[in-house]
Amino acid sequence: MSEAKSIRSAIVLLIVFIISRVFLINVFDLKFEYDWIFQMWHFIDIELLKNKMLESIFYFHYQPPIFNFILGLIHKQNIIEPSFILRIIFYSFTYFIGLIIFLTSRRFTQKAVVPYILAFIFYLFPETIIYENWPIYTWSSSFLLVLGFYLLTLYKQSTKPAFLYLFFFSQLILILTRSAFHPIFFISWFCILLVIYWREKQTVIKSFLPSLIILLIVAFKNLYIFGFFGVGSGLGFSLYKITPKEINNQPVQNFVNVDPVFNVVPVKSITTYKYEKKNIPKKFQGISILNEEFKSTLGQFTEEFSVNLGNYHYLEIAKKYQKNAIKIIKKFPKQYLKRVLRGSIMFFKPTWDHGFGVSYNANALENYTKYFTLHHVRMTFEELFVSSKKPWPMSDDIPYTSYIFIPIFYFLLVVFLYKYNFLQLGNVNYVYVIFSIVYLFFVSNLVELAENDRYRVMIDPLVFLTSCHLFLSVLGRNNFKENEYSP
Repeated sequence: MSEAKSIRSAIVLLIVFIISRVFLINVFDLKFEYDWIFQMWHFIDIELLKNKMLESIFYFHYQPPIFNFILGLIHKQNIIEPSFILRIIFYSFTYFIGLIIFLTSRRFTQKAVVPYILAFIFYLFPETIIYENWPIYTWSSSFLLVLGFYLLTLYKQSTKPAFLYLFFFSQLILILTRSAFHPIFFISWFCILLVIYWREKQTVIKSFLPSLIILLIVAFKNLYIFGFFGVGSGLGFSLYKITPKEINNQPVQNFVNVDPVFNVVPVKSITTYKYEKKNIPKKFQGISILNEEFKSTLGQFTEEFSVNLGNYHYLEIAKKYQKNAIKIIKKFPKQYLKRVLRGSIMFFKPTWDHGFGVSYNANALENYTKYFTLHHVRMTFEELFVSSKKPWPMSDDIPYTSYIFIPIFYFLLVVFLYKYNFLQLGNVNYVYVIFSIVYLFFVSNLVELAENDRYRVMIDPLVFLTSCHLFLSVLGRNNFKENEYSP
C-alpha cells in the first residue's frame, strides 16, 4: 500500500474512532476516571509534582519514574486542563493500537475492508472502553507492548537498526513505567534477539546499550541512595497478598514467627505500623516525598487512598513484608501453590469484574457488555445444568464460560501459532508475544492475589492482534512468508 493510501486509511480510522467515542460517552454516560490519579499509591502527590517535581521523582522509591514524570509535566503547565490531556493520551493509545492492528493485518488478506473491521472490533471491546478511561499504567503498558511487536515487525522486514533502537527504547519505557516488568524482562529480550540475529549481533548490541545504560543509572541510583538494586521497592507488599494467612484454619503466626508488621494488611499509614516516631536519616529530612505520611488529598479521599508510599519508612516496611512472606512460602509451599492457583483464576477473570477503579464504567456499560458477550444466552444455558454458588474468586452473576473461555483461547493461540509456523525463530515478533504472555502469567500469579486480571489486560491487545493474524492466515491458507509484508 502506498504512503498516500496509508495516510488515508489512518485518517478513516481516526474519524471512525472519534465518532465511536462521542457516541459511547454520551449514550452510556461514561466517565474518565481522573480522580484515581490522586488516589493510587503508585502516583506521587500531585501538589509535590507541581512544586517539587524533579526532587520528588528522584527520591520516589516505590515505583519507576516515567509515569510520574509525565504526570508532573501535565500538571505543571497551566494552559490545558490536565484531565483533558490525560484523556487524549489514553484515547490515543487505543487509536494507535487499532492502527497497528490494521497495518499488520493487511498482509494476510486481499480484502481491503477486513483490517478495518478488525480494528473497529478492537475499538468496540468493552475492555478497551473501560481501560482507556482509567488513567493508570495498565493501558499505557498495553500500548507499549503492541508498539514493541510492531517495531520488531518493521525491523524484521527492513533490517534498519533504527527500529531495533526504538524497540529497546519502548521496552525501557515499559520497565520504567510499570514495575511488573522487571529488568530481567529487558535483559531476556536482549539475549533472545542476540540468538535470533547472531549474524547482526553488533547491531543488536549497539541498539541495546543506550537503553541499558539508562536502566542501570536508575537501578544504581536506587542502590546508592536506598540500598536496593532495581526500579521499585514494592515487591514485599505484593508478596503479602499471595502469602498464606491461615494454615488449617489457624493464623499462620501460630506456626511461623513473623515480624509484627506482617499482622497489618498493607498498605496503611506509617502510624499504623508504629513508625511515626522512628527517625529518618538526617540527609533525607528536608525532602518532602520521604517525610510526608499522607498526600495533600487527605480529607478529600480516605486515609487508605491518601498514604504517601514515598515515605522513607516504607523501604523497611516493604523489606519486612518480603522477608516474612518468603519465610512462610518456604515453610508452607503447598498452601502457597493453592493461592497461586487462585491467582491464576483471577488472572483470567473478565475485565468488567475487576472492581475498584473500573467499577463506574463497568456498571455504565453493563448492558452493552452483556449484549457484546452474549451474557444472557450463556447464563441461561449454564443455569440448565449448574445452579450452585460459584467458589471464590468467581462471581455468581458471571457465567463459568467467562472464566473458561479466556485461558482456552490463550492455549489455542499458542497451539495454532506453532501449527502454522508462526513460532519459528525468524518470526521474532510472535516469539515476543509468547514470551510476554508467559512472563506476565508467571510474574503476576506468583506474586499477586488481588489484581491479576489487570496484568492480563496489558497483553490482551497483543493477543487480539496476533489472533487476527492467525485467523486471516488460516482463513486464506496463507502461511507466514518473509516477503509479504509492506508497512
